[in-house]
Amino acid sequence: VDAPAFAYLLAWTDEAEMRAGWDAFMADAQWAAIKADTAAQGLKMVDGIDDRVLTPTDFSAALEAPT
Repeated sequence: VDAPAFAYLLAWTDEAEMRAGWDAFMADAQWAAIKADTAAQGLKMVDGIDDRVLTPTDFSAALEAPT
């Protein structure tokens, strides 16, 4: 049975900002508490993370800088 999957499309100005953003998210106290509470119930909130970095091409739609 396939489990539900979620995809997040996020815009970053560069790889350093992307890494800092993910590091901050993974270190967030509320996120850690949610994962711990879920694990205490014998459940797994996240089974794994597959990172995929998409790079615009010459024919990609124009993107505005993230705000």
